[in-house]
Amino acid sequence: MADYEDWLARWIAEDGVRVLELLRKIVAVSGVTRKELDQRLGWRAGYASAVLTRRIELKQEHAAAMLLGLGVHPGLFYDILYPKDRPIGPVAATADVARRLALAGFSLEDAPPEPAPSATPMTPAEIKALVDDAVQRALAAASSKRQRTKPPRKR
Repeated sequence: MADYEDWLARWIAEDGVRVLELLRKIVAVSGVTRKELDQRLGWRAGYASAVLTRRIELKQEHAAAMLLGLGVHPGLFYDILYPKDRPIGPVAATADVARRLALAGFSLEDAPPEPAPSATPMTPAEIKALVDDAVQRALAAASSKRQRTKPPRKR
């Protein structure tokens, strides 16, 4: 049990770092400055920077607000962090858990597939490439959507 508790404590600490790194990367590639993000969200000056540099503890509400302020759906963020087909240590998303949640009234349109028994963990380089690609695609889609919905300029 101590081994599992040690693994869990390490994973939670490492996960906090991963969450913050991905959020920083999304802010950096969005083209929106931290000052502009503060203004969009109605936060006091420097608040986004304080969160992104850990002077203020990152909370789920901060991440969701920043993502939405940048035009990035939080679901994409979490899909990048936690791909459903990749087990996390001894924990895997299973069809049985999805079925039980559906019976409890949660709508699960896409139940996660059973992980392959011989699935090999992704390397950090593979994860980084996956994250980079997904962030770039999401930002390109958000940018093209914003361009289509902008009203014509008045002259």
